[in-house]
Amino acid sequence: MKRAMGFIGLIVILAATTTAEACVTRIEVSRREAIAGGQAFGSVGPYEKVVGRFHGELCYRDGSFVPLAKSRAEREAKGDPRPSLEERYQDKADYVAKVRQAALALEREGYLLPEDVQRVQDSAAATPW
Repeated sequence: MKRAMGFIGLIVILAATTTAEACVTRIEVSRREAIAGGQAFGSVGPYEKVVGRFHGELCYRDGSFVPLAKSRAEREAKGDPRPSLEERYQDKADYVAKVRQAALALEREGYLLPEDVQRVQDSAAATPW
């Protein structure tokens, strides 16, 4: 349950700062082996086991999110059920501090690397308020 909550927290942080997805940057194949002695399986043909490593990183793309309303009035005018920025945070400094706290918690749980914590905080600080 604790790891599941940590994973949910990671998703919230990444969604709050930017959209992230995993990108494969390189595939390293070390060996290939025939399965079932190379026997064909219908029109599909023979299967093989491929052993190797995927190398990747998080790729960040902007523009694929719906920003929160700045005020309660703006939120209500748009019919947005999500609490506005002013309803969630005292000010931008409070927002950045809470993003950092969440990132540090995810680092302690092994979901973020130390260098990712600073990048997440910098992204939150650069977000227009």
